[in-house]
Amino acid sequence: MREVIARIKVQLRRPSEASPVLRAGPLELDRTRCQVRLHGNEVPLTATEFRLLEYLMGRAGIVFSREQLLDSVWGNDRAVTDRTVDVYVLRLRQKLESEPANPQLIRSVRGFGYSFNETLTRSIPAQTARPKIITIQRHHQIDIVFLTLFLDAQDRLKTNTSA
Repeated sequence: MREVIARIKVQLRRPSEASPVLRAGPLELDRTRCQVRLHGNEVPLTATEFRLLEYLMGRAGIVFSREQLLDSVWGNDRAVTDRTVDVYVLRLRQKLESEPANPQLIRSVRGFGYSFNETLTRSIPAQTARPKIITIQRHHQIDIVFLTLFLDAQDRLKTNTSA
């Protein structure tokens, strides 16, 4: 039973099957077209800005250190400093925020790193959520209904505590 719980926890840490389009309020990121739209208007981003925004939006609410972002977005073969993340976050804020000095999308968590505002990405009501399928072994899948209830309750708890 401990192994099953450990495997479930690993699956919960991984992002779920990625939707081709991520939405957060007026912001829309289309993964298949590599386009970002704000209020319906296309926002030109560099490839690195796009990857950084996609990484943060796809994991809204999770705080990432500069080092984690460098490893995930820039990769292991990089010749940049951790302050590079600050520069790219600033550029994204200048392009996406109405008030870059008072950011609503990408928030800074002092002493820790950066996080995408999860309250803007909550657009699917809990009633329409489908049970998640978790792979326990290579060819065996189980559909855990109680896990869905747990995930829905966890989402509601996060929403209530952030409000």
